[in-house]
Amino acid sequence: MLFSLLIAAILLGTPNHALAGQWTKVSPNTLSFKGEIEDNELEKFSAVFSSDIKKIIVDSEGGRTIVGLRIGQILLNKGVTVEVQGLCMSACANYLFAAGAKRLIRNGVVGFHGNLRAFVKTVNAFIKKSPKQARAAILRVCLEKPDLSDNEIEKIFDQFQAAAQEEDLFFQALGISQDLFDRSERDDKGMGSGTYSMLLPKTLTFEKYGFHGIEGEQSLKFMESDPRVAEQAKQGWPVLLD
Repeated sequence: MLFSLLIAAILLGTPNHALAGQWTKVSPNTLSFKGEIEDNELEKFSAVFSSDIKKIIVDSEGGRTIVGLRIGQILLNKGVTVEVQGLCMSACANYLFAAGAKRLIRNGVVGFHGNLRAFVKTVNAFIKKSPKQARAAILRVCLEKPDLSDNEIEKIFDQFQAAAQEEDLFFQALGISQDLFDRSERDDKGMGSGTYSMLLPKTLTFEKYGFHGIEGEQSLKFMESDPRVAEQAKQGWPVLLD
């Protein structure tokens, strides 16, 4: 269980090799986003986004979960098409791809490994079974904040729980089921065995969990050729296409 929590803590960030996020206006109505969703990503996004933007092309391994949620909340009901050209993983998949009025996959993949609500549920379940005096220590590990005081770590976790409530409303508005994120937070990604880094839903799986009308499919050719996906597999964390 603790191992699962450490994996869930990936929600707080992305691997060190991820590139800093970069927003580029490639045409009067199209933005490109490449790289990691960083702490200041909302400011960078807000500086280039306007009502004229009708499409966002993404290639991102994910990043800061709450920041991704904030961007997704802005995109919600804006009629923006989100097109994946490369990777759209974790916070990118959860919030940017999800918020698209139209969702396209063009020579790339979209991958999930939990969300705020799944993370909070897992942490709370683990804490409930642990001695009360261990709570703060457990939160430090799960939140990857080893140097914070008990009060500070509790405050941050309270912020995560509050953000999870906002996230609930975000997915409810989109008609997307929390079951997708609960499943993909598990190491076996709902398969009953095996250990995977990401769940890459097939078309019918997307539909099952409320992602309707997606154009394009997960690209096996891209998965086999992209070094970022290959690196995860080499580390014993292959992706699961299901």
